[in-house]
Amino acid sequence: EHSGTVEIVASEQRDGTSIEDHLRWGVYIVFKATTSLLRRFLEMHDFLRDPTSEFGASYRPFHLIGLEVGMSVASAVLRGEATGSADGFIADVASMTKKDLKPGDVLDGEGGYTVFGRLTSARESLTNRYLPLGLSSDAKVIKPIAKDTYVTYDDVELGETSLAFKIRKTLEEEYREDSLSDE
Repeated sequence: EHSGTVEIVASEQRDGTSIEDHLRWGVYIVFKATTSLLRRFLEMHDFLRDPTSEFGASYRPFHLIGLEVGMSVASAVLRGEATGSADGFIADVASMTKKDLKPGDVLDGEGGYTVFGRLTSARESLTNRYLPLGLSSDAKVIKPIAKDTYVTYDDVELGETSLAFKIRKTLEEEYREDSLSDE
């Protein structure tokens, strides 16, 4: 639909049974070949691609987080290099509805049946009060929300005493303070 989308793939049915051939352990990326040279490259190396060869995809059926964490720790401890650390709050993953929701519905979070994450700028997310995907699990819907709509803090009732909620609110406040000092 647009560039910059991040998607999480479900690996289980709602009843907990496994989805056959799920992509949970894999990592994939879809990219745009912006020149004829890149389109020829996709064709030569047999990438998955659309009929125009404008878009290609690469998939690896594994995600070795246990090994990747060890490498990050070693890089940090032995070489003093930070890995995977953000140097600012520039993007956010906002909750978006997978279906029409009504008051009383309870969001089931990442990989569930009620919401998915959509990448957005931090500024847009905070300005519009989008509900971060990380806070969507167990949030109770308090007003109707149409399918394919961003969920906002105003649409749900949250457990505001959780550590995750408190950390998020601290991040939002620090972002606002930094933004005001930059202007």
